[in-house]
Amino acid sequence: MNDSRTTSGSPATAGIAAHVIPLARPAHSHERTTASPRMVSPLVAPIVSTQWLCDHIGSDSVVVLDASVLRVTGFDSHPTWLSGLDQYLVGGHIPGAIFADLIDEFSNPTGAFGFERPSIAQFEAAAAAVGVTNDSTVIVYDTAAGQWAARLWWLFRANGYDRVAVLDGGLTKWNHEDRPIDTGSVEPARGAFTSTERPQLWADKTFVASVVSGEAAATLVCAVPASEFAAESGERARRGHIPGSVSVPSGRLVDAETNAFLKPDALRALFAPTLDLTARSAVAGTPTLIVAYCDGAIAAAADALALALIGVTDVAIYDGSLTEWSVDDALPLVGAAIY
Repeated sequence: MNDSRTTSGSPATAGIAAHVIPLARPAHSHERTTASPRMVSPLVAPIVSTQWLCDHIGSDSVVVLDASVLRVTGFDSHPTWLSGLDQYLVGGHIPGAIFADLIDEFSNPTGAFGFERPSIAQFEAAAAAVGVTNDSTVIVYDTAAGQWAARLWWLFRANGYDRVAVLDGGLTKWNHEDRPIDTGSVEPARGAFTSTERPQLWADKTFVASVVSGEAAATLVCAVPASEFAAESGERARRGHIPGSVSVPSGRLVDAETNAFLKPDALRALFAPTLDLTARSAVAGTPTLIVAYCDGAIAAAADALALALIGVTDVAIYDGSLTEWSVDDALPLVGAAIY
């Protein structure tokens, strides 16, 4: 993931390749789109089904957030990231969903690298602006393979809030099931959110470097595509992965048709080398921490979410990821065989 930032209403959109936006469907009369505010089921997993959401739309305590970000290509052939707001407004969104801007509001727009996590104060303000309170049940989705929703899920958790889940399959599965879609904006009620920081959910460059050198113990998991892991492709000047990493591409975690997460047994198989390393660490009495990373700590959040689905929660995300690591020539990158 590169460090480019483009918002949907800025002049920087000139030269961006066109993005096809599907037409919205009206709500079907036979589908339930409201629920009693007293009937919200407790969250029992970090994801919820499309049926769960359909049954709870309209509940006062449920806040649905569209966290979509679009990958687009400019005339210079380099990819950049575009706010999903226009797609949300015109292409459609889940009824009642509020757009959550991951580019400027839920990231630090003045950070050293793209999608750097926001400060506590900025996150509190962003959460309140989309109507979230400390009593809300927050459901996040996106129009991609769940990585953007997973990033916002992780940000809520890192700010001490666990009443948050990702919609399994996102808008892709919702559309696949021909569920209702609305267009236009949804104005949220003003929220009031207080964070309780969990710094243990983040790793920094210094810590990751200490893992590589053997001074600290952790298992590094890389969520970039296999070809990028092997240094065969990528947009960075320095390609490859951090030495000692296990490759678990985030794109392999979901069903290709619906973008729903694979079943737990399939996820365990994908993470088998990672789980084997953490099991060895447990036997040896060393830390079992997993540090997930990717280009810009977005796909890494999908890996973290998948790990949570199979009960593995001793996980941190390297927020700078390869965007930060690769620009430091003193830090190693390799393109060895894929695990």
